[in-house]
Amino acid sequence: LADAFEQLGYQAESASWRNAYLYGTQELRKGVKQLGPRRILGPGILAGVTTGALFDFMAVRLNGPNAAGLNWRINWILRDSGKHAAMKLQNCTLTHVFSDKPMEADVTVETDHATLVSLNIGETGVDRAAKAKQLKIDGDQSIVARLFDLLDDFEMMFDVVAPSADN
Repeated sequence: LADAFEQLGYQAESASWRNAYLYGTQELRKGVKQLGPRRILGPGILAGVTTGALFDFMAVRLNGPNAAGLNWRINWILRDSGKHAAMKLQNCTLTHVFSDKPMEADVTVETDHATLVSLNIGETGVDRAAKAKQLKIDGDQSIVARLFDLLDDFEMMFDVVAPSADN
C-alpha cells in the first residue's frame, strides 16, 4: 500500500493530493509522528480574532464528557469593546449570544479581550487575573475557573491511513 501511495503521490498534479499520498506513505513506513498536545493558536492570532470567534474557539475546546451534568450561565462584559455576551453551559455544550445588556446569570465577569486571550492559552489563571484586577467577578468565581479547566488542548497528529490503536 505504501508503494502504491508513493506512486500516486509522484503522479498527482494537485499539491493537496500529492501531500496526502506521500504523507500516507510516510505513515505506513515510519508510523505516526508522536507530538504531544499543544496550543493550536497562539496569543498573536487570538488577539486578532473577534470575541465571538474566541468564544467559538472555547466551545470547540470544551471537553464534553468532563462537563457532563454541569449547567451554568456566565455574563461577560468586555471593557474594551463594550460588548455583553451571555454564555451558557448545558448538555455538555457551550454556547453564547451577544446582547445589549447582561442577562440573568450565575456569575458576571468583566474583563478585556487581552485577558480573555491570556486565560484561554493558560498564560494566566482566574485567581491571578482577579487579584491583578484584570477580571472583576460578581458571583461564584469557581465557575469561571472550572470553565477554563474544562478546555482541552488537542494532539497535533493523528492517523491518516493506518487504523488507530483505539479502533
